Amino acid sequence: MRLIDRTSNATSTFSGQCGSRGYTNGVQGQFYNPNFVAIDHKDNNQLLITDKKNHAMRTLDVNSRALGLFAKSYSLLYRISYIIQEEKSGDFYVTARHAISRITYAQGAVSLISGAIRTRSYIDGTLPISR
Repeated sequence: MRLIDRTSNATSTFSGQCGSRGYTNGVQGQFYNPNFVAIDHKDNNQLLITDKKNHAMRTLDVNSRALGLFAKSYSLLYRISYIIQEEKSGDFYVTARHAISRITYAQGAVSLISGAIRTRSYIDGTLPISR
């Protein structure tokens, strides 16, 4: 991830390693295609980042710049795309593979709430029918 200083317009690496991909946590952590960032409203010193090709949602402490894991699921977060809503509870809804999943803030548990993995269709209703 790159940081742009709004005063000088200078850019620098804020987290991750430029030109390198992987999956490691900590200050020298690595991403594999980070593509969406959200502010964690439960902890304003933390960012939540979709790590698309690692099928995970990652945390980034803005003070220490350490990466961590918020949630990971190969089936439900495969090529995770976007964080689409945060509830007052801190839970998130994310899109991935033609489905919408919920990630609970307290446990990082991932559950399918709408759609079907790898199934393109449009059907109104509730699970398991909705798409």
